[in-house]
Amino acid sequence: MTQLARIHGRWRHGLSIVLLVGCPLAAQTYPYRAIDLGTVPGQSPLAGVGCSAISDNGAWVGGTSVWEPYVFEVGVGMRALPKLPGQLNASVEAVNDAGFAVGSSGLTSPVAVLWDPQGNVRSLGGLGGSFSGCTGINRNNVVIGVTQAMIGSQSYSHAFTWTAAGGLVDLTPGVAGNSEAHDINDAGQICLDTLAGPGRFTPGSGMLLTGTMVPYRINEYGQMAGKDMWTSIAGRYTDGVGWEMFGAGSPIGLRHVRDINGLGQIVGSQWTLQNPSPPSYLRRGYLYTFGLGWQRVESWIDPRQQVRVEDIRGITDTGLMVADGSIGPDNRALLLEPRFVSTYGSGCAPVGGNVPRLGATGMPARGGRVALLGAGGSGGGLGLFVLAGAPAATPWPGGCQVLVDLTAPVTFLVALNPIGQGQVMLDVPSGVPAMSVFAQWASLGSPGSPASVAMSNGVRIDLQ
Repeated sequence: MTQLARIHGRWRHGLSIVLLVGCPLAAQTYPYRAIDLGTVPGQSPLAGVGCSAISDNGAWVGGTSVWEPYVFEVGVGMRALPKLPGQLNASVEAVNDAGFAVGSSGLTSPVAVLWDPQGNVRSLGGLGGSFSGCTGINRNNVVIGVTQAMIGSQSYSHAFTWTAAGGLVDLTPGVAGNSEAHDINDAGQICLDTLAGPGRFTPGSGMLLTGTMVPYRINEYGQMAGKDMWTSIAGRYTDGVGWEMFGAGSPIGLRHVRDINGLGQIVGSQWTLQNPSPPSYLRRGYLYTFGLGWQRVESWIDPRQQVRVEDIRGITDTGLMVADGSIGPDNRALLLEPRFVSTYGSGCAPVGGNVPRLGATGMPARGGRVALLGAGGSGGGLGLFVLAGAPAATPWPGGCQVLVDLTAPVTFLVALNPIGQGQVMLDVPSGVPAMSVFAQWASLGSPGSPASVAMSNGVRIDLQ
């Protein structure tokens, strides 16, 4: 923001709060903890463990440890996955909310595979070439990947989709050129590289080409994260807005753009060359939030945990992240969990409408900045963000619940972007004592019609 903004509110605790844009960040507050996912059953405890993805609901993590595939179910633990008969290795690349995982099995001639939640493995085949592999799966069990295809006597890599009903389908049939599918959302939209250029494929609408920007990840609203193929500057694409380049002029250059959640946050990794010959790199995992900028996530974790966060591979709307890195001397897959922000309750919407969601991130401490991030509202409309000193469960016309105490709220009226996202930046004054605040937001519907209002879940923020 370019102007100072002061919002005065009085909480039920009797405390007057000032939210001031531009305060310095707090020190010695660590808003994340790292959780070691452990080792894969049957492997040596010294084996390094890497991860590839986390499901949108945060319940499942998929990855590989020395060519041994696994899924980790939160609250249950690690499960080793089988390989195809005769194969000595396999890798998991993606996992969905139900625990279906996809990847490949085999090294010299890998084959695309699907694991069900019980751990059974299934070959998805290919297009007659020598290799295939999966790169993504959505909630509807639509799988994407890449496979060798023969066009005449020439071999190409072609993007594909797979469903249980329709089998494997070439996305660029007959094209004498390479294509690659990077990611898929629940609506079936796919981030693609093709001979015609990179872009987003939408079923029923076709291909939206994105010029020199290569989209690598897509969220449920069709919002994409990617990099310019010539400059490697990273950016975010939003329908009705276009590309917002958040890497220009920054010392943070991402080697990989790994994920974008429904709130528009992006994670990835920076590689810094340490030794040119033989080449070696220092890897760091980063989170980008519009309004907060870059955050090296390792700095958000207590150094007493002896954690190194090298590559953040996924992020959920609740702020859960998974990363490759280490704890002490051990290379491990890490679950990064917010310590001071949690969600409660559930959102609601009129029949047929989107259910808004709310998340929060940042430094919830005296002198720190917190971002309230809303998504799922009415595109181009208005959102009302509410802060309060206590939670509530007050019925609202249309079946919704007000999840914050409205005795003395602090409110922010925000213009939503074309896909229904909005945000509020809160800077916490240095004089605020440790306390909890509660937030919710509403996407405003037709004037004078309370039942047309859609409301988000609640968020609790524990100020330190």
